[in-house]
Amino acid sequence: MHQQKIILFLIIAMVSVSCERSGEHGEEKQQTEKPIRPMPDPAVIAAGKTIYKDHCRQCHGINGVGNTNWRIKKANGFWLPPPLNGTAHTWHHPKKWLFDRIKNGSPKGKGEMPALKDKLSDAEINAVIVWMQSLWPDNVYFMWQEKDRE
Repeated sequence: MHQQKIILFLIIAMVSVSCERSGEHGEEKQQTEKPIRPMPDPAVIAAGKTIYKDHCRQCHGINGVGNTNWRIKKANGFWLPPPLNGTAHTWHHPKKWLFDRIKNGSPKGKGEMPALKDKLSDAEINAVIVWMQSLWPDNVYFMWQEKDRE
């Protein structure tokens, strides 16, 4: 009798699993899938890296690591250049803000970021942003993406 109960239990369990997989209970199992990060064109990333190296690295460091003391103001009242690799506040800004800051620099009296509009095309600025974002961990990128939609 005990074996019959075990066999019956196993049959019920198998039927239950089969029904859940096929959605026969009328309740489709919702899967919480991790969002897929868009993969930019590798050529754009490579171009952005080269442009960064030529125009941004001297202040923001190799691979966007910035200055370890970026939260400390200098004697002139301006902040040191922050990291751009996802470890600082850069990801808090929407893409249009990042684009504008690279193109037009810091607003007068608000910082020392130089305007690069006479040195970089819009496509080159976008490439730098794409490269910079390629350094960000997925969780940082997805948080930025949500902010960028606002």
